[in-house]
Amino acid sequence: DGEFVAVRPEGSTRSRWLFAALLFVGVLLIGVLAGGAWVRQQINPGDPGDPVELTIPTGATTADIARLLEEKGVIGNPTVFEWYLRFAGGGPFRAGDYTDLRQNMAMGDVIEVLDAGPLPPEIERVTFREGLWLSETRQIILDTFPSVEPDALDLALFFLRVPGLPEIDGNPEGVLFPATYDVQKATSDDPAILLDQMVAAFEAAAQRQGLYDATAKLQGAAGDRPITPYEALIVASMVEAEARTEEDRPRIARVIYNRIKNDMRLDIDA
Repeated sequence: DGEFVAVRPEGSTRSRWLFAALLFVGVLLIGVLAGGAWVRQQINPGDPGDPVELTIPTGATTADIARLLEEKGVIGNPTVFEWYLRFAGGGPFRAGDYTDLRQNMAMGDVIEVLDAGPLPPEIERVTFREGLWLSETRQIILDTFPSVEPDALDLALFFLRVPGLPEIDGNPEGVLFPATYDVQKATSDDPAILLDQMVAAFEAAAQRQGLYDATAKLQGAAGDRPITPYEALIVASMVEAEARTEEDRPRIARVIYNRIKNDMRLDIDA
């Protein structure tokens, strides 16, 4: 009677859904391709730029290192670097100075440089000959390491300790072992580091020579008076200064201990 209902062709709804799905997949594919291209660009940005010096501090994590690399312009994105590192492998990286890095560097090359390790530390070599007084040793340290403050050196000397020689507290005369020492320039302004090496070398030599057993070994040498290890060291120092031949040493030592035994003056210039 003139009334009608418009009926859409069968399948038109399915077509719309299919078109929408294809459009979504297409957009997603374009996004994936664009994202992949961006990631590839981050991993391998092309020709590297200017050289970069990087210092990795002690205790730095992978995330810390990635941020340092980004700040220096070596990489473009720290997150991509961390994921690439997990995929490609590498590390953990050692603390220190690196000079073979460049800006806009391929991440694989960055990992190769970091895996190779930092530059070896710069070394300052100092030699202390035998027979030096503490004052002479102190002056050599100040002359060799201009960055050392005299007051800081005096304070470090005052607080040196050798457990087996309590007498040296405040005055470590005789326990700074004569030898050649290598000191890292990066730490050369801290005199305690060198002094600790010298005392450690002394303690090793004292153990080898049985200095800490001197009280027992020298029992009776000075009569009823026990000789402490530090006193044995003092006598040995005088013997070394006085003797001219190997045969002289035991004779001079015997004279010294006999004079101590008889409560006499030592009368030795040394």
